[in-house]
Amino acid sequence: MRSAFLDGVRGIEITRFTSKDVVRHPLVARIVDAYEEAAKQDELAAKAQKRGERMSEPAVSFSFQNAAAFPAAASRSVMIRWMTRACELPTMMTVRFVDQEEGYELNHSYRHRDYATNVLTFNYTTEPEVTADVAICVPVVEREAAEQNKEFRAHLAHLLIHAVLHAHGYDHVTQEEAEVMEARETELMLSLKFPNPYSDRIGMVHD
Repeated sequence: MRSAFLDGVRGIEITRFTSKDVVRHPLVARIVDAYEEAAKQDELAAKAQKRGERMSEPAVSFSFQNAAAFPAAASRSVMIRWMTRACELPTMMTVRFVDQEEGYELNHSYRHRDYATNVLTFNYTTEPEVTADVAICVPVVEREAAEQNKEFRAHLAHLLIHAVLHAHGYDHVTQEEAEVMEARETELMLSLKFPNPYSDRIGMVHD
C-alpha cells in the first residue's frame, strides 16, 4: 500500500480501517470486504505460482563413463550444468566418452556408417521421463573444434546439448525440424555465454 511509505514519518499518524470500522452504509462495508478478499487471493496465487515454478524444474540424473581418460573434457559439474539447461522433462542419462576405435564400432554397429562420429544418442523413453545413453567421441570433437576454429569446451557443450535435445525428441531429418532444433540449441548456447554454434554454418552436427 502507498501509505506504507509514510510509516515512521514524524508528525504523521496512520489509521487503517477494515469493514468493521464502516458503520454508515453496509454497501461500503461489502466493498471493503471485496478488496480485502481480492488482496488475499492475489497473495495466495503468487505463492502458488512460486511453488509451481519450483516444482516445474525437471529432476535430472547424469552419470559419466570414462571421462577420466580424456582430461580435455570439462568437469562433471560443468557438464551437468550445460545438459540440465537443455532438459525439459525429468531426465536420466549416461554419457560415455570414447576413443576413435570405440566411436567407429558404435557408429558402424548401430548406424552402419564406416567412420567415427562426434556424438551418438540412444534414447529409450521420452515420457514421463527421458532416458538415454550418449557416446561422445573425444578425438572427433577435438579435430572438429580445431578445423572449425572453435574452443573445445564450446564445441563439447554444443554436442552435449544436441544430445539432450535428441533424447527429448528433437530431430533434424527435415529442414523444418532442423530449424527448430538449431534455434533451440542456439538459444541454450547463448544462455550459457557461448557463441552461436551455427553462425558460420560450419558447426552443423553430423550425428
